Amino acid sequence: MSTGWLGALAVFFVVQAFLTDVGSGLRSSAAVVFPLMVLAFVKAGQLMNGRRRPVTVYVLSEGRDRAAPYCLGLVIGSLGYVILVGIPQF
Repeated sequence: MSTGWLGALAVFFVVQAFLTDVGSGLRSSAAVVFPLMVLAFVKAGQLMNGRRRPVTVYVLSEGRDRAAPYCLGLVIGSLGYVILVGIPQF
């Protein structure tokens, strides 16, 4: 299956969810972005400094961008919360 087809399906389902309810649309949007953020977290560790390294080494490394894995983890956790629980009401 091509990437374009998967992208079109994702857009279709997110639009359908927004037509149903704004909360459902936001949860669907988070569900679409979630795997992309996980992939970014995994690939960022492998491509650090132009060399391939395991993700755990990236988290423990002494590189100048030590905050990146923590920021990506925060984004992934937030998206997971929105997917499972929904948007918090204040």
